[in-house]
Amino acid sequence: RIICSGPAYYKQLIQWGMPKNRLIIGGAFRISKFLGEYFDENGPVFVATSADTEITKRMMEAVNNAQKEGRKYLVKIHPLYPKKVEESENIVITNYTIPEQKGISAVFYGTGASGLEGLLAGLPTFRLRPDDRIAINVLPEGVNAVPVGVGQLGEALDNAVRPNPLKWEDIYAPVKLTLWKKELELP
Repeated sequence: RIICSGPAYYKQLIQWGMPKNRLIIGGAFRISKFLGEYFDENGPVFVATSADTEITKRMMEAVNNAQKEGRKYLVKIHPLYPKKVEESENIVITNYTIPEQKGISAVFYGTGASGLEGLLAGLPTFRLRPDDRIAINVLPEGVNAVPVGVGQLGEALDNAVRPNPLKWEDIYAPVKLTLWKKELELP
Protein backbone atom coordinates (compact mmCIF):
# COMPACT_ATOMS: atom_id res chain seq x y z
CA ARG A 1 0.00 0.00 0.00
CA ILE A 2 1.14 3.51 -0.74
CA ILE A 3 -0.41 6.24 1.38
CA CYS A 4 -0.42 9.50 -0.59
CA SER A 5 -0.38 12.94 0.99
CA GLY A 6 -3.02 14.20 -1.43
CA PRO A 7 -4.65 14.04 -4.85
CA ALA A 8 -1.75 15.48 -6.85
CA TYR A 9 0.66 12.70 -5.92
CA TYR A 10 -2.09 10.06 -6.09
CA LYS A 11 -2.84 11.09 -9.71
CA GLN A 12 0.85 11.23 -10.55
CA LEU A 13 1.46 7.67 -9.34
CA ILE A 14 -1.51 6.45 -11.38
CA GLN A 15 -0.04 8.18 -14.46
CA TRP A 16 3.23 6.38 -13.77
CA GLY A 17 1.38 3.04 -13.87
CA MET A 18 0.88 2.31 -10.18
CA PRO A 19 -2.28 0.17 -9.70
CA LYS A 20 -5.10 2.14 -8.06
CA ASN A 21 -5.76 -0.68 -5.59
CA ARG A 22 -2.29 -0.07 -4.08
CA LEU A 23 -2.94 3.65 -3.50
CA ILE A 24 -4.89 5.52 -0.87
CA ILE A 25 -4.97 9.17 0.20
CA GLY A 26 -4.07 9.55 3.87
CA GLY A 27 -3.41 13.28 4.03
CA ALA A 28 -0.44 15.55 4.60
CA PHE A 29 1.19 15.81 8.01
CA ARG A 30 4.04 18.09 6.98
CA ILE A 31 2.50 20.92 4.98
CA SER A 32 -0.57 22.67 6.36
CA LYS A 33 -2.83 25.11 4.57
CA PHE A 34 -1.27 28.52 4.11
CA LEU A 35 -3.21 31.23 5.88
CA GLY A 36 -2.63 34.93 5.45
CA GLU A 37 -0.52 37.06 3.15
CA TYR A 38 3.12 36.19 2.56
CA PHE A 39 4.05 38.41 -0.39
CA ASP A 40 5.81 41.76 -0.13
CA GLU A 41 7.50 42.98 -3.30
CA ASN A 42 10.08 44.81 -1.14
CA GLY A 43 10.63 41.90 1.24
CA PRO A 44 13.63 39.57 1.36
CA VAL A 45 14.12 36.59 -0.93
CA PHE A 46 13.70 33.33 0.97
CA VAL A 47 16.53 30.91 0.09
CA ALA A 48 16.04 27.25 1.04
CA THR A 49 19.36 25.41 0.92
CA SER A 50 19.55 21.90 -0.46
CA ALA A 51 20.52 18.62 1.15
CA ASP A 52 23.07 18.41 -1.67
CA THR A 53 26.29 20.29 -0.79
CA GLU A 54 27.18 21.21 -4.39
CA ILE A 55 23.69 22.49 -5.16
CA THR A 56 23.76 24.65 -2.02
CA LYS A 57 27.16 26.04 -3.11
CA ARG A 58 25.74 26.93 -6.52
CA MET A 59 22.65 28.47 -4.93
CA MET A 60 24.79 30.76 -2.81
CA GLU A 61 26.91 31.58 -5.86
CA ALA A 62 23.66 32.58 -7.63
CA VAL A 63 22.64 34.70 -4.61
CA ASN A 64 26.02 36.45 -4.60
CA ASN A 65 25.77 37.06 -8.35
CA ALA A 66 22.28 38.53 -7.87
CA GLN A 67 23.33 41.10 -5.28
CA LYS A 68 21.61 44.41 -5.82
CA GLU A 69 21.35 47.44 -3.60
CA GLY A 70 18.60 46.89 -1.07
CA ARG A 71 17.93 43.24 -1.95
CA LYS A 72 18.01 41.05 1.17
CA TYR A 73 18.10 37.27 1.48
CA LEU A 74 16.81 35.06 4.29
CA VAL A 75 18.62 31.72 4.10
CA LYS A 76 17.02 28.68 5.70
CA ILE A 77 19.61 25.97 6.24
CA HIS A 78 18.38 22.44 5.48
CA PRO A 79 17.46 20.97 8.88
CA LEU A 80 18.85 17.47 8.23
CA TYR A 81 21.83 18.38 6.05
CA PRO A 82 23.22 21.68 7.33
CA LYS A 83 25.69 23.50 5.09
CA LYS A 84 27.91 26.41 5.96
CA VAL A 85 26.61 29.72 4.60
CA GLU A 86 28.41 33.02 5.05
CA GLU A 87 26.18 35.74 6.45
CA SER A 88 26.60 39.37 5.39
CA GLU A 89 24.70 42.61 5.55
CA ASN A 90 22.29 41.30 2.89
CA ILE A 91 22.39 37.55 3.63
CA VAL A 92 20.89 36.49 6.96
CA ILE A 93 20.27 32.97 8.21
CA THR A 94 16.77 32.27 9.52
CA ASN A 95 15.39 29.35 11.50
CA TYR A 96 11.86 30.01 10.25
CA THR A 97 10.20 28.16 7.40
CA ILE A 98 8.13 29.82 4.68
CA PRO A 99 4.82 29.38 6.56
CA GLU A 100 6.40 31.10 9.57
CA GLN A 101 7.51 34.11 7.51
CA LYS A 102 5.64 37.19 6.44
CA GLY A 103 6.64 39.68 3.79
CA ILE A 104 8.72 37.59 1.36
CA SER A 105 9.34 38.82 -2.19
CA ALA A 106 10.31 35.44 -3.68
CA VAL A 107 11.52 31.91 -2.95
CA PHE A 108 14.73 30.42 -4.35
CA TYR A 109 15.42 26.71 -3.93
CA GLY A 110 17.30 23.86 -5.54
CA THR A 111 15.65 20.67 -4.33
CA GLY A 112 12.96 19.75 -1.83
CA ALA A 113 9.51 20.88 -0.79
CA SER A 114 10.30 24.58 -0.25
CA GLY A 115 9.46 25.30 -3.87
CA LEU A 116 6.01 23.82 -3.39
CA GLU A 117 5.59 25.86 -0.20
CA GLY A 118 6.49 29.02 -2.11
CA LEU A 119 3.94 28.28 -4.81
CA LEU A 120 1.26 27.39 -2.25
CA ALA A 121 1.94 30.77 -0.58
CA GLY A 122 1.53 32.57 -3.92
CA LEU A 123 5.16 33.70 -4.07
CA PRO A 124 7.36 34.03 -7.17
CA THR A 125 9.36 30.82 -6.91
CA PHE A 126 12.64 30.05 -8.65
CA ARG A 127 14.39 26.68 -8.88
CA LEU A 128 18.11 26.38 -9.50
CA ARG A 129 18.87 24.18 -12.48
CA PRO A 130 22.61 23.55 -12.22
CA ASP A 131 24.42 22.79 -15.45
CA ASP A 132 26.54 19.95 -14.08
CA ARG A 133 24.16 17.78 -12.04
CA ILE A 134 20.55 16.82 -11.54
CA ALA A 135 18.57 18.70 -8.91
CA ILE A 136 15.69 16.40 -8.00
CA ASN A 137 12.31 18.03 -8.67
CA VAL A 138 9.64 16.93 -6.18
CA LEU A 139 6.86 19.14 -7.52
CA PRO A 140 3.80 17.24 -8.67
CA GLU A 141 2.89 17.01 -12.35
CA GLY A 142 1.78 20.37 -13.75
CA VAL A 143 3.28 22.44 -10.91
CA ASN A 144 6.36 24.38 -11.93
CA ALA A 145 8.72 26.92 -10.48
CA VAL A 146 10.70 29.22 -12.77
CA PRO A 147 14.00 27.49 -13.63
CA VAL A 148 17.17 29.60 -13.37
CA GLY A 149 20.88 29.00 -13.83
CA VAL A 150 23.56 30.33 -11.49
CA GLY A 151 23.95 33.54 -13.47
CA GLN A 152 20.24 34.15 -14.08
CA LEU A 153 18.80 34.69 -10.60
CA GLY A 154 19.24 38.48 -10.48
CA GLU A 155 17.42 39.06 -13.76
CA ALA A 156 14.70 36.58 -12.77
CA LEU A 157 14.14 38.39 -9.46
CA ASP A 158 14.06 41.76 -11.24
CA ASN A 159 11.32 40.42 -13.54
CA ALA A 160 9.46 38.30 -10.99
CA VAL A 161 5.74 37.83 -11.53
CA ARG A 162 3.56 36.83 -8.64
CA PRO A 163 1.78 33.58 -9.53
CA ASN A 164 -1.72 32.66 -8.54
CA PRO A 165 -1.45 30.57 -5.38
CA LEU A 166 -1.98 26.88 -5.81
CA LYS A 167 -5.04 25.45 -4.15
CA TRP A 168 -3.82 23.40 -1.20
CA GLU A 169 -6.63 20.87 -1.68
CA ASP A 170 -5.51 20.23 -5.27
CA ILE A 171 -2.15 19.05 -3.92
CA TYR A 172 -2.77 17.77 -0.40
CA ALA A 173 -5.57 16.36 1.73
CA PRO A 174 -6.41 16.66 5.42
CA VAL A 175 -4.88 13.93 7.58
CA LYS A 176 -7.08 10.86 8.04
CA LEU A 177 -5.54 9.63 11.27
CA THR A 178 -7.78 6.55 11.53
CA LEU A 179 -6.69 5.50 8.03
CA TRP A 180 -2.99 5.94 8.91
CA LYS A 181 -3.42 3.92 12.12
CA LYS A 182 -5.30 1.16 10.30
CA GLU A 183 -2.78 0.96 7.42
CA LEU A 184 0.18 1.00 9.81
CA GLU A 185 -1.57 -1.38 12.22
CA LEU A 186 -1.26 0.99 15.17
CA PRO A 187 -3.50 0.79 18.25
